[in-house]
Amino acid sequence: MSSSLRPLVGIGIIVIYPDLYPDSVLVSERLSSHEDGLSKHYVTLFMKTIIHDNSTLKCMEPHKNSNWIWVKWSDLNQMKLFAPLKQTVDNSNFNPFIDFTI
Repeated sequence: MSSSLRPLVGIGIIVIYPDLYPDSVLVSERLSSHEDGLSKHYVTLFMKTIIHDNSTLKCMEPHKNSNWIWVKWSDLNQMKLFAPLKQTVDNSNFNPFIDFTI
């Protein structure tokens, strides 16, 4: 398979802090656009992390994101979202506040 046909892999982290921001997730505005990648196929893996103390989060790609805010999960569907996150939010079976195992 040529490298241009291989799916690209992305990672998304769902951050929750139930003690301070119940039912909310941390989101940011993406500074770059993925519109040029419409002819590419992406597989996005989401992971969830729960904050229970005053831990410091560090964005490893600050040049790609800005305006970090806590948003209620139920309000995300009214925002302009990165396509993989939108698909996850629109999936009525997914709730990041419920523990699940496979």
